[in-house]
Amino acid sequence: MAHAKDHVQVEIVLLRHGIRSPTKPNANYVDYANASWPDWPVAPGMLTAHGHEGMRAIGSRLRQELVADGAMSKSCPTGSSLVLIGDSTPRNRESSVALREGLTPGCGTTYLAMDGATNNPLFHYRRDDDDDAAPATLGSTPPALDELQSVLLGCESATCADIARRDGKKLLLSTPDALPKAMKLAGTLSENLMLAYVEGMPLDTVAFGRGDVTRLGRIITLHNDQFAVTKKAMPAASLAASNLVAHIVATLDAANGVTTDVASLTPSHQGVVVLVGHDTNLANVAGVLGLDWHDKSRPDDYPPGGALLMALVERDGKRLIRIDTLMPSMEQLREGRFDAMRRRPVQVAGCSHPGECTVDEFAAIAKRGIDRSRVDAALPVMRAQQGRGARPRTGRKFRQKPMQGRRSGHTMRTSSQIGDARCPAWECVDTVATSAELCSGPTIGEKRKMQQNQEADTFTMGEIIFDAVEMNEAAVSGNLDVSRFRARRIASLAAPEGLDGIAEAAHALTRLLGPPGSEPLPGYGAAMVNVSTEIDRAFGEG
Repeated sequence: MAHAKDHVQVEIVLLRHGIRSPTKPNANYVDYANASWPDWPVAPGMLTAHGHEGMRAIGSRLRQELVADGAMSKSCPTGSSLVLIGDSTPRNRESSVALREGLTPGCGTTYLAMDGATNNPLFHYRRDDDDDAAPATLGSTPPALDELQSVLLGCESATCADIARRDGKKLLLSTPDALPKAMKLAGTLSENLMLAYVEGMPLDTVAFGRGDVTRLGRIITLHNDQFAVTKKAMPAASLAASNLVAHIVATLDAANGVTTDVASLTPSHQGVVVLVGHDTNLANVAGVLGLDWHDKSRPDDYPPGGALLMALVERDGKRLIRIDTLMPSMEQLREGRFDAMRRRPVQVAGCSHPGECTVDEFAAIAKRGIDRSRVDAALPVMRAQQGRGARPRTGRKFRQKPMQGRRSGHTMRTSSQIGDARCPAWECVDTVATSAELCSGPTIGEKRKMQQNQEADTFTMGEIIFDAVEMNEAAVSGNLDVSRFRARRIASLAAPEGLDGIAEAAHALTRLLGPPGSEPLPGYGAAMVNVSTEIDRAFGEG
C-alpha cells in the first residue's frame, strides 16, 4: 500500500491483457451445455473492441497511481523512464497499444516486443513446456463445480445426470476419480462465462441467462482453484516464472545499487517498467514469491487488466519492497469504469507486514523460489513497436474552445471523417473542429513537441474531448453501448480533476443511457448535448 513518505526508486507493473474472446471456438464446448454459447465479434483469443477501450481506461487509471507515487512524471516520458513490454500474441500487442494510449496519452511512446509470433521467454520460458511438473492435488470437490454444472444444464444437483442423458450432453464430473480433468475444463468454462459478462453481452445470453454477477463470482473461483494447483503451486510456478522473476529482482536490485549477472528490465534502473502478460504470469509469479491477494469482494484473482505492482521505495531512510495489486472487478470491466479501482496490499509469506518486505526478506524469498536452471541472464531481443490499435490516435490537437459552435443539431466530426488532403487522417487525430481549423496552425511535428510539454491537465482535457467526440459519433450511428462507455469514461476522468460540472452531466447521461444492451430513457439526447456544453464551459475562453 502506498505510503505518504514513500520515495519510489523503481516500480514494476505486471498485468494481464484486456478482455478477449475464448481461446477456442464454441464448437469445443457444445457437448457440455444445453443452450447456445454466445457469439463473439472477434476470432478466438483476440482482444475485443471493448477490451481495447478497457485497457486504455486502465492505462489512465494506472497513470494516476504512478504519478501520485512519484514513479512517473506528469509530462511525456523521456529516455527509458518508462519501459513497456508486451508478449508476442496479438491480444497482448493490442493491449500494449491500448494501455499506452491511456498511460501516456498523446506522447507517441512505443512498446517492446519480440518479432512476429516469436516466443518471449519472459512470459513463457519454453513454449508449451512450462507446465511439465505434476500438478498439485486439489483435494475435495469445490461446491462451485455443482453450481457451474447447474448453469450449463439448467438443472439442480439431483437432476443434472437425468437432464444430461435426456439432452445428450456430458457432465463435468462423470466419475469421482475424474476430478483433475473436470477442474481443468471447469476453469476454462468459468472463465468463458466471466468473459461474456465483462464484455458487456446482454444478460440473457451471459451464462445462458442463468447467472448474475454474484453467481458468476462464485463460479469464477473454479478458475482460481485450477490455477492454484497447476500454475501457482511449486514446482510448476518456478519452472514457468523463474526467468521473469529473476529479471524483476535484478531490476529492483539495480535500483538499490546491487549488481547481478541477470539483466535489469530497464537500463536507467529507475522509473517504471510495465509488462503486459497473461493470467498465467500473475499466478506463476505469485507462486514463486509466495503471494496471496484473494479478495472475497472481488473473487476473480486474475481478471483482464489486473495488475501486480512491485516497487523499491525509500521510507524514513530505509529501503523496502512494496507489493500491491490493482485489480478491476467484473462490474468495473463490464462498465469500463475504473475510477473506484484501488490498490490492495499483498500478503507475502515470509514478510513481516502485508504488502511490505525488507530488502533482505524479499531477497531470501526470491532465492528460495527461483530455479536458476530456468533463468537466462540476458534479456530477449525485443524491438520498439509503434502499433496503432483500433484507430490512429497520436498527435491529438488541444484547443481552447473545442466545443464552440458544435452543440445541439450538429454532429461532431473527426479528422478521419473530414479527410482533408492537407492533413491526412493517420497524422491528424480526433478533434472537434472544421476541416479548415483542423489543418491550420502548427505542423504535425510542432504540435507533437508542444504536446510533450503539456502537464496532466492538458492530457485530461484531450482525453475528455476525445471521449466526447467518440460518444457523440457512436450515438449518431446508433451504437449506444459505445456512448455508454464514453460517458462513463468522461465522468471518471473529470471527477478527480474537480471538473464537477462535466462529471455530473456525464453521470446524469449514464443514468439515462442505462446498462449495456438496454433501451435508453427519454431525454438522453438532451443530456448528451449538456455534456458537450459543460466541456465547452470548462475548457472554453469565457
